[in-house]
Amino acid sequence: MGAVIYARISEDHERAESVPTQIANATRHAERMGWDVARVFMDEGRSGFTGEVRPGFEEMLEFLSRGDVQVLIARHHDRLTRNPDDFGRLMKICERSKIKISLYTGGELDLSTASGGFYGFMETGRSWCESAIRSQRVKDAVERNAMAGKRSGGGSRPFGYEIICQDLGEGSKRQRRIIREELEPTEADAVREAASRVLRGESLRSIAFDFNKRGIKPAGGKKNGESNIDKWQGSTLRRVLISPRIAGLREHNGEVVGKAVWPRDHR
Repeated sequence: MGAVIYARISEDHERAESVPTQIANATRHAERMGWDVARVFMDEGRSGFTGEVRPGFEEMLEFLSRGDVQVLIARHHDRLTRNPDDFGRLMKICERSKIKISLYTGGELDLSTASGGFYGFMETGRSWCESAIRSQRVKDAVERNAMAGKRSGGGSRPFGYEIICQDLGEGSKRQRRIIREELEPTEADAVREAASRVLRGESLRSIAFDFNKRGIKPAGGKKNGESNIDKWQGSTLRRVLISPRIAGLREHNGEVVGKAVWPRDHR
């Protein structure tokens, strides 16, 4: 009997088995059952809840639709999907091609039967609800931090500021924790200079050209300790100068919601 394996992990699912572990366990399960694994499909860092395109999942659906295998192996139903639309597509293909779902953690699902389809929808709904609750909690936490003036957790270093971090050690999943932000003196001077020059009528393009000539680099993503974004453009400089951040204000969803916890220059 032919089988395929599907493995997935999303970025926010820290405690789930890794993709290689899922594949190894699913392979051992196939060996115990005497099934031949024809293909392995995977998605790493992809959510099964949001409806984003999962290349591995889409490739798997296309392969299953050929009817060349009889079993789909996964760790658990929620590794396949947490989205009703995706489950509906999977169910139609499994029903048409007579493919059973075998979970190596226990259980088998035949989506061609009424009871199998019902259970599949119930499991998908339960998984969707779990993800929806988790998503709302994250949104609420982000909003609370914004209203308190705290910085968001991600993103690159903002120009004009230095990020002060605490090293949590090699054993920590998050190796660093942001403690605070401080003004970066050289970049803060560049912001003040650019603002003064704009107020005197100079164009953003000419200021950007001058900064590039003087070796003043914008902040951005880091690669080998150097900035990936190494050239100013007028549009880049404009975003810095009109940002509420440099006035010590916190912005959330495009609106200023109050004062920020990071410092601002009063000069």
